[in-house]
Amino acid sequence: MECESMKYEKTLINRAVQEINECLINILNTDRSQYALRIRQLFKKIADNEILNFIIKPYLSLKMLEKDNFGIMNDGDIYSYTFAIPEDEDEEIALILEVLRNMADDEKTITSWPSALYKKSREENLNLFNRNIIGPAFIKLQRKLQHKLEDISKLNKERIEADNITIINISGLTATNSMIAIGKEISQQNVNVFEEIKKI
Repeated sequence: MECESMKYEKTLINRAVQEINECLINILNTDRSQYALRIRQLFKKIADNEILNFIIKPYLSLKMLEKDNFGIMNDGDIYSYTFAIPEDEDEEIALILEVLRNMADDEKTITSWPSALYKKSREENLNLFNRNIIGPAFIKLQRKLQHKLEDISKLNKERIEADNITIINISGLTATNSMIAIGKEISQQNVNVFEEIKKI
């Protein structure tokens, strides 16, 4: 389905944002025993809700953990780890969503990753992980969603074009031989830029 043909009701967009915000809050406020469940609820909500899927899918396609310099990393000492976060906030959100998905898929990492970073009690490690790593990315995502809702509320129509609800800004990201484009009025051509410059 083409993006241009997709339209969403304002009320449905508002409800979708409320639902994802509830999921994010639930993750931050649960204990170790329910952590994987809350993460799975988040990704199920994204998968089941067409609006949330449209908004969040670009983050999930970035595959930040495949890059060598992000995520949990060894400091050189076998017992010392750090968590490397990108400076770009869209990349940070994408990284944290990917980390959470991995934690839901492999529940042992819910204990092992925070423990490697903080070396305190199990619950305290998870609380610190949420406060220092997960929480800041969630705040950025919630801000972006809130700003988008404010922009949408100013539009004088009840049905909103899909490209008006996009929140990810990847204009600063680069990709070689990429087939992914996110934005409004995108066109792609196979042109030798240097030959075109010479002609001009």
